[in-house]
Amino acid sequence: GLSRSALAEMRSLLRELRPDPEPTSEEGTGIARVQEEGLPAALAALVAELAAERPHVHVDADRYVAQSTDTEEALYRIAQEALANIVKHAQAGTASIVLRTARGRTTLEVIDDGVGIRGGRKLRRRHRDSGGMGLRTMRERAEALGGSLVVAALSKGGTRVVARIPADGGDRR
Repeated sequence: GLSRSALAEMRSLLRELRPDPEPTSEEGTGIARVQEEGLPAALAALVAELAAERPHVHVDADRYVAQSTDTEEALYRIAQEALANIVKHAQAGTASIVLRTARGRTTLEVIDDGVGIRGGRKLRRRHRDSGGMGLRTMRERAEALGGSLVVAALSKGGTRVVARIPADGGDRR
């Protein structure tokens, strides 16, 4: 299972490197689903793909207002990487994705009940080189949208990843 996940992630990353990538059915067409059905549907499908693995993931997008396709694609990739980290490293039993738009800002939170971050540290913008490539990529995606990313250990164990970006009014492109 871990090998399949790693292979799927590698294929996804390679597709991102190509100009104007065409989604394939092999990936489950996550980005295509974002483009066609929106971010909440794409996240629900991503979580359904993980159903056979731990952790159990719940998605709450009740307070989310649709954003532009570019914004939703970036948020999808951030959530995808956060979930990949949970599956690979967290040893979590449950996780949640909370997506909401309020006061001119869209927030994506991914929280798990796993083992947490080494040393209970908090990773912010000033720690640009903290963490692995996935954390840097998530941070860069959030910052490219004018936002921020914070990754923190929870006091009871687990990790919280929060991407906050300015809401763009939902001008779907």
